[in-house]
Amino acid sequence: MDGAKEADVIALFDRAMAPGAGKAPADLIVYNAGNNRRPISASSPPTASRSSGGSAASGGFLVGREAARRLVPLGRGTVVFTGASASLRGKPGFAISPPPRAGLRMIAQSMAREYGPARAPMSRTW
Repeated sequence: MDGAKEADVIALFDRAMAPGAGKAPADLIVYNAGNNRRPISASSPPTASRSSGGSAASGGFLVGREAARRLVPLGRGTVVFTGASASLRGKPGFAISPPPRAGLRMIAQSMAREYGPARAPMSRTW
């Protein structure tokens, strides 16, 4: 499954939310995608960002969107986005990692404010 591909994320949620013999639809979603490598340098091609965490924010958005679409109508569920210190600061040799990690952090904060426990269940279109 590629967390940055919409069709893959939707298919995963279709499977996780389908009740079956002895199982209920998922109510805990954990997004823990990452690839912490140090291959980036001043001479690295732009495509290197895709293999080094570049899809963290876009994949997180897709997973968060599908979780909201499916859990909000049920009035239940928990979504967890794992993070990294790169969402707050960069360090030498890891220039490509902080921007998508910071983006994922912003997605998690926005979703928490919109759908968190203090909010009444609501329906949103993303």
